[in-house]
Amino acid sequence: MAMADEEFIGRERECAQLALPVAEALAGHGSLVLLAGEAAVGKTTLGTAGAGRIRSHGAGRLRDSGGASPFGPLVEALRAYLRSADGPLIEGPLAAHLALLLPELGPAAAEGDPATLFEVIRLAMSTIAARHPTALFLDDLQWADEATLALLPALARTLPEQPLLMLAAYRSDELPRTHPIRRMRSELRRSGHLRQVVGEPLDAEGTDALVERALGSAAPTLRRAIFDRTDGIPLYVTELAAALVASSRLHAGPAGMELLDGADVPLPDNVRDAVLLQAADLSDDARTAAIAAAVVGQIFDPELVRAVAGLDTWPD
Repeated sequence: MAMADEEFIGRERECAQLALPVAEALAGHGSLVLLAGEAAVGKTTLGTAGAGRIRSHGAGRLRDSGGASPFGPLVEALRAYLRSADGPLIEGPLAAHLALLLPELGPAAAEGDPATLFEVIRLAMSTIAARHPTALFLDDLQWADEATLALLPALARTLPEQPLLMLAAYRSDELPRTHPIRRMRSELRRSGHLRQVVGEPLDAEGTDALVERALGSAAPTLRRAIFDRTDGIPLYVTELAAALVASSRLHAGPAGMELLDGADVPLPDNVRDAVLLQAADLSDDARTAAIAAAVVGQIFDPELVRAVAGLDTWPD
């Protein structure tokens, strides 16, 4: 999978790791691949590009709605397929059970037990893969319902027999100790089907390349300031570069674009909003610890912060 265009600056390792399951799926041997990483690190871009190397029928995208529907991301992915389907997903008695999840298919069964619903989803996925190699991308899996997370390991065991690649992205920085994704990963590991690509923030060199793409030539002091402010998170780098241009804080210097005398590096509103939204779900103790850590600096001793914050234990 040659994803060497400018969209994938600093992502050579991740692209290489995705190339193998893509090639295997095209050869008839699918798999489930987890894409992990903190918010805004570029998981969606990687997943969309990986799925795009195979015939894809859209993504099952989730939102933090406070109560995901059963099998929500898989149902959304199947619904996306149906919009351009080559025929029915399931025929016969089990079709009525699939209609419990997809009412547009017609009359539904009176009820469906979990085992039967698992089976109809598996059969629907197999039908799609039997027609042509297919990729399904499930985004923001950290918000998925427990039924979906329980089904994925079972599906993963059947995928090597068919040309179906499932890519599932989740925020690794939003998993408390009891999150069901941890149980899902454990089950995948025990069955030998855990495949995971971890997206890391860009290093200084990768951040410099992204800055150069956004601003043209940039002075070393400006590149360093942007890296320090963004920690190499690609979305933050591009948004900060755009904010610098919009606020007219730059001028052309002998070594490239640099900050005007007395100008500082701004914090774009959408980056501020993203951080505040993440912090909004923290417990009172976790928010207190985060505030104390922010005052101490980017590198800190957790025990020192815990003591400064007046907490008996470090929050989850």
